[in-house]
Amino acid sequence: MSPFAPNTVVGTVDHRKIGEGQDQQGNPIVWYTVSITPINRDNVTPLEVGQTMAYIVNKSDYDSVNANDIVVGEVAPGMNLDIVQVSHSESWLREECVGEEASDNPNTPNEHYCVMG
Repeated sequence: MSPFAPNTVVGTVDHRKIGEGQDQQGNPIVWYTVSITPINRDNVTPLEVGQTMAYIVNKSDYDSVNANDIVVGEVAPGMNLDIVQVSHSESWLREECVGEEASDNPNTPNEHYCVMG
């Protein structure tokens, strides 16, 4: 695979940050980063599964994600990321706790459990 071809990364958003500085001509610039803990490896970064990497994203992608969201993105050289799919954490982290329930199973009497929704 060419090192210039985008590669897919799937991971959890750890955090996001706005950077400010100046370009080579002294003009103010703003950049947006999203730090992702991947669940797969890509061919662009030396990142291992479970480590965190900050990728540069455009403002609309930055605004579309929050911590704990699961994202699918295309990584390009320069640590740029084009986010192509977002699974928002509020849709998969919501828990409905059922509470203590009497159980017919002698191994789990009065079990307390939560259902991820």
